[in-house]
Amino acid sequence: MFTEERHKRIIHLLEEKRSLTTKELAKILNVSIDSIRRDFITLENKGLLQRTHGGAILKQQSLIYPKSANERYTNIDNENYAIAKKAITFINENETIFVGGSSVHYAMTEYLPNDIQYTVVTNSSTVAEKIKSMENIQLILIGGTMKKSGNMTDALALNMVNLFHFDVCFITCGGFNGKAITTTSTDVALFINSVINNSQKKVGLIHHSKMNRTLFSKIADIKTIDTIITDSKTKEQHLSEITSNLELIIAK
Repeated sequence: MFTEERHKRIIHLLEEKRSLTTKELAKILNVSIDSIRRDFITLENKGLLQRTHGGAILKQQSLIYPKSANERYTNIDNENYAIAKKAITFINENETIFVGGSSVHYAMTEYLPNDIQYTVVTNSSTVAEKIKSMENIQLILIGGTMKKSGNMTDALALNMVNLFHFDVCFITCGGFNGKAITTTSTDVALFINSVINNSQKKVGLIHHSKMNRTLFSKIADIKTIDTIITDSKTKEQHLSEITSNLELIIAK
């Protein structure tokens, strides 16, 4: 594993665990403790973590490494699958829905209804590939410059998404602070904001790891969302910070 790749992995692990010891990380990443200590110094100098006695904690930041395509679609946890199962209950016959290209969207492909007719619009070639053989779904793939993840969010994709009206959109974010949903990338923020504006019902799929976090680019105020589905690991204090009167569902 190259150094940069290891650094991304350390940040992702800290996002999940919030704190880790040097010994734990050395074992997980199969490298020496001295290597992890050097990684900690580098990442602390970049403002991404804070070293502690024997380990490190994640430092709140506005820019976070995006997950690689392999991690995004192969290391999906039980909480994302629980959210996905709840999300598909919002799909009705003859509707047009928007599904993006995050981990929870990919998890949704395992549970999409196959006994009713409906249209799925996605900006993810990976999601499209997964569901293209489902005969009950009319599939529309939004085009543009493709990222390594298979997602498209550039100006071309933005123009194309504005051609549609969605009965339901399922949106995700990198950060949620009770007042707004945020992400690291400005093009992603603009794209998802357009999806929201073109949707009748907006369902936010928010993993517990995204709570109490504010990232660089604001997608939308929470008042624009109708329903939030989160998982059972979300802390009660974070739920109580939600400032909008919306439907809140805890997936178990």
